[in-house]
Amino acid sequence: MINLNYIGFPDHSRVWIYQADRKLSFEDQEVLVKNGNDFVSQWQAHGHDLTAGFFVVLDHFVIIVVNEQMETASGCSIDKSMHLILGLQKELGINFTNRMISAFYMNDEVVLYPYAEVKQALETGKISGETLVFDNTITNLSTLKTSWLKPLKDTWLKKLLTSERV
Repeated sequence: MINLNYIGFPDHSRVWIYQADRKLSFEDQEVLVKNGNDFVSQWQAHGHDLTAGFFVVLDHFVIIVVNEQMETASGCSIDKSMHLILGLQKELGINFTNRMISAFYMNDEVVLYPYAEVKQALETGKISGETLVFDNTITNLSTLKTSWLKPLKDTWLKKLLTSERV
């Protein structure tokens, strides 16, 4: 479905997924990739270099990957990555931390719905229990490659389904 094999890290690698609240422009992506690559090239945990990568995926997602078999990301190093994301968020005017926006994959495109609009989209038939939703809670690369997309009925959004909309 979505090929992430170009992310050249072992499947056991840890991932953090940040979803933008809008489609990222080419210029946004340039800034993100430059700053992200600069960051991961110097990223350390307890004075040891982390083997990490920074990727912009599908014009909506930032994915940070760390091969923790080489060195484990510490609380402080994770805080530094979050500081990077928050800084880029402010610089670009993009919210990467709003968990109340769900991303759906429809007709090979990412479609964003604020939580408050998901129920209406279900009622009008724009989406259904079978519509694919991105699960941004995934924490390893193997699961990201195989299960990033799930039918709405298999996510926390299922509570919005009535029996006739399943």
